[in-house]
Amino acid sequence: MRSVLSTSFVFGTALLAAGSAYAQAPLIPLPPSSQTAQLPPPSGPIAVPQPASSGPQIPLPASPPPPPVPARAVPQPPSGAPAQATTLQPKLAGPTVKERIRDYVGPKWSGYALIGPAYRPEYFGGNKSEVGLYGDVRVDYDGKLFAGLRDGAGLVLVDQGVLKAGPRMFYRFGREANDSAALTGLQDVDDAIELGGFMSYVWRQWEITATLGRDVSDAHDGWVGEGKMMYEMQVSPELKVKFGPSATWANQNYMRSFYGVTATEAAATGLRAYDPKSGFRDVTLGVEGEYSLDADWSLNFEARLSKILQDAADSPLVEDRGDDLQLFVGGGAKYNF
Repeated sequence: MRSVLSTSFVFGTALLAAGSAYAQAPLIPLPPSSQTAQLPPPSGPIAVPQPASSGPQIPLPASPPPPPVPARAVPQPPSGAPAQATTLQPKLAGPTVKERIRDYVGPKWSGYALIGPAYRPEYFGGNKSEVGLYGDVRVDYDGKLFAGLRDGAGLVLVDQGVLKAGPRMFYRFGREANDSAALTGLQDVDDAIELGGFMSYVWRQWEITATLGRDVSDAHDGWVGEGKMMYEMQVSPELKVKFGPSATWANQNYMRSFYGVTATEAAATGLRAYDPKSGFRDVTLGVEGEYSLDADWSLNFEARLSKILQDAADSPLVEDRGDDLQLFVGGGAKYNF
């Protein structure tokens, strides 16, 4: 046992002494070529070791290439056309005036407004003319109700397509003494509200209308009737023309108010006293035209030549200070809504 321990001690002491001598020995530097030695580049493909396979290799099918994405066709301008910007700008168009009106009153309402100048007599029967206002405003509801300056207001109670009829109210303008020097000393005739009825009949290009009304506003206290027959022609896609005759009849109260001269008025004016009777006031030949600019706007014109008849023509306001031929010409711009 002692010999084993002694041998182990001697071996360990020698091992420690050798390790100490190695640690204290100086380092011997390597030559420079050994520090920068590089491996030569490979002259061929590097063989990668493959894992061992216990069976034959089955080749996998190659994945098909993805289909090509078709290019989106870009429209090209025709040859010679100026180049256009590629940036598209959105159109911010607001509602039109017609659309605003329809949105407010509903789709069943329609109408128009017409305004322009007119060349007209100072009074119906006078021999002097003046430049005044030519115009009209009219609204319709579903073909059953209408109201306008020229046609009055009416309700269509009978509607057989070509034949329409119903009650009507009409506002008739009066006459003032200061409208003309020929009327100086005569009494004014107030504006009148007439109640009555209307009828219209359409046959091919012809339209026949008739109205009859009585003053209910204590202005002329009379009856007035009018008949008209108009023929319509489509001259071009934009232009249509209507022409035809008309006649106006009135009873004695109306005739006295507009063409009579009382004894008091005769003394003040120097005119002879005159008391007319019922009868036809005039016959008229008229022509109307409308030239459409677009769906909303048009240009309108109208001309009428009237011949005053019977007791109205014999009135001193016409025979002495006026003229039995009356000319009216007017035109203007019309907006449909």
